[in-house]
Amino acid sequence: MRIPVAVLIVGALVLVALPFAANGLSADPAKTVVLSADDAKSRVTEFVNRSDWTTDLSVTGPTNGAFMRYYDVIGKSVIASVNAHDGSVTSLLLGEGRSFGVKATTTQADATATAERFLAERNIDVEGLDQTANLSEQGDTSSWAITWQGHAGVMLVPKSFEVDVDAASGLVFGFAAVNHAYVRPDDPKITQEAAENAAIEVSGLPDIESVQLQITVSEDGTQQLTYEVRLTGSVEGQPTSMRQFADVHVDAMTGEAKVVGVG
Repeated sequence: MRIPVAVLIVGALVLVALPFAANGLSADPAKTVVLSADDAKSRVTEFVNRSDWTTDLSVTGPTNGAFMRYYDVIGKSVIASVNAHDGSVTSLLLGEGRSFGVKATTTQADATATAERFLAERNIDVEGLDQTANLSEQGDTSSWAITWQGHAGVMLVPKSFEVDVDAASGLVFGFAAVNHAYVRPDDPKITQEAAENAAIEVSGLPDIESVQLQITVSEDGTQQLTYEVRLTGSVEGQPTSMRQFADVHVDAMTGEAKVVGVG
C-alpha cells in the first residue's frame, strides 16, 4: 500500500477516511473534531483489548493533518492514531509480539487466520476485498503482512486493511487502515504505454517493474486517477551494478508525471 502523504508505521502506509471530490475538483475535508482526548484513549483501549497494555496511555492532539485531524495515543506497549472525526483507529503498533533472532515457524495459513480473527473481533468487514499475504525478512526479524485491498475493475480504490503478524511468535504487532469515500472517476485519457514512457522520462530509469491504476488523493484533498509506475535500473553514466528504483505517479487524465519515491 503506497499512498502519498501518509503515516509510515509497521511497514504500512496509513491514511484515514475523508470524503473528497472527483478528478480536478477540490474537496472540503471532514476535519471537524467530534471525539475528545478521553474518547480517543477509550477507543484505543477497546481496540487493543489488553488492559495490562493500556493503563499508561497518554494522548496528544488533535493534530491537523493533510486530510484529517487525529489524536496520537501512546503508552509503553502501544502507539496508535485515532481519527478525531469518526473515532476510527487508523494505525496501531504494539511493543510486544516481536521476536528477534528466532526462526520463523508461522505459516501463511496460520498468519492469515490470526489476522482474520483480529479483524473479526473488532467488527472490521473485509468482504469483497482482495486478500494477499507477504513475508518480509529484515535482519533478525520476519513478519507476515496480511492485506485486504479494494478494487473497482482494474483500479485500486482507497480502502484497505493490513494486519502484521510476527512470523516467529505468531502474534499480531501492527495494524493499518485506509478507508476513503471516493467518486468513481472517468476512464483514463492517458494510455498505460504513454504513462510508462512519461515515467521513464521523468525518472531516468529504463526498466518498468510494475504499473497499477489507482485512485489517489493529493495534499489539498483532490481525488486523482493515477498510474503508479515502479521502475528500476541504472542511471545513465553510472555502473550497471548500481541499480536504483523509483516510484512515479502519472496523472491518468493529463499525463503529468511526478517522482514520489526513490531508493
